[in-house]
Amino acid sequence: MSAAALRRPVLKRTSSFWLLGYAFLMLFVGTTIPTPLYRVYQQELRFSSGVLTLIFAVYVLFLIPSLLTFGQISDRIGRRSVLLLGFGLGGLGAAIFAGAEGLAPLFLARALQGISTGVVAGAGTAAMLELESRGNRQRAAFAVSVANSSGAALGPLFSGVLAQYGPWPTRLPYLIYLALMLPIAAIAFMPETVSQRRSFALELRLPAVPAEIRTQFAFASAVSFTVWAAAGLFLTLAPGYVQLLLGLGNLAIGGAFVSLMLFASSGAQLLSQRLTHKASITVGLVLLPIGLASLALANPWQSGVLLLAGALVVGAGHGFGYLGAMVLINRLAPEARRAEVASGFYIVSYLGVALPVIAVGFGAQRLGLLLAVAIFAGVVSLFALALLGISARLSSPAFKAS
Repeated sequence: MSAAALRRPVLKRTSSFWLLGYAFLMLFVGTTIPTPLYRVYQQELRFSSGVLTLIFAVYVLFLIPSLLTFGQISDRIGRRSVLLLGFGLGGLGAAIFAGAEGLAPLFLARALQGISTGVVAGAGTAAMLELESRGNRQRAAFAVSVANSSGAALGPLFSGVLAQYGPWPTRLPYLIYLALMLPIAAIAFMPETVSQRRSFALELRLPAVPAEIRTQFAFASAVSFTVWAAAGLFLTLAPGYVQLLLGLGNLAIGGAFVSLMLFASSGAQLLSQRLTHKASITVGLVLLPIGLASLALANPWQSGVLLLAGALVVGAGHGFGYLGAMVLINRLAPEARRAEVASGFYIVSYLGVALPVIAVGFGAQRLGLLLAVAIFAGVVSLFALALLGISARLSSPAFKAS
């Protein structure tokens, strides 16, 4: 057989860009499918809010070592094989969720989702930048960020509706999700974007951020940590908060509330394309405390309107802040170490998802969920205001260039 016959068919770069965007979207749909189902698991298996947040956070506890291990691998051996491994692990996690009947499978499935995201995050972000036909870094960052937020938004809505109105509430969402993941296998035919490959070396090490960008990297990562801390609250405890405040136990409504926040984030990211990354970060940090205050005040004032407003404003603050931080990181990262720097950024971002939420979950056991959420809102708001002060004083080449 000729060499031409054996050659793997290759998708065009534009087709590969959009295929990878779809794959990112589905990856993050999968990570938030469990959100409205946590209360079902909690009622069936009788575990506390602290255990609930641990199930959520084990995702991050496995994601970070995965980022540390795989963040630089795709810079060495190429993007395609790393991406196929990552998405395959995500599918395995969804399959285990579909058959889960105890705590151990829930922890295992969530851990596999974390490993999957860690494998994909750095390699996928770098590949999107390299596949963008005009080399437009902001457009590539926008595609990744919106796929992240939109996928995360669709997950709770998708699973909440299916669980409330369909059969097999803890199985059907995952079975349909697995069918939707099938087109991702076409990544095997996308062009490889790493031209100079190095020897394979699997090691657990912190991403080394170049000295000349560390100040800007730290600022962008702190912004992402803060906005994701607010989002993490919605992704775990918000359905329970809505149920306590409004007396609504409908899974579709709980999932829709979380989705509303994340859709607001996606809309804000669309708008922020017209802004410099510094302006986008500033708007996000201003909106976040306003939204969190509305969320906290909804309890003493028993206001559904404030609850809704809080979700929308927190979502917008997340969208502006996260995309602004990602664009800054993409502008700073040297080409040869792009995936490694992106992995470092994701590590800090996902710590923001996990650590504060664990504290709120265990705090809720002692103080009650409503008071724990109010304290959390105050602390995260202080972080956002402090970062606004730092931003006003920070003078960097990246900011001046924008």
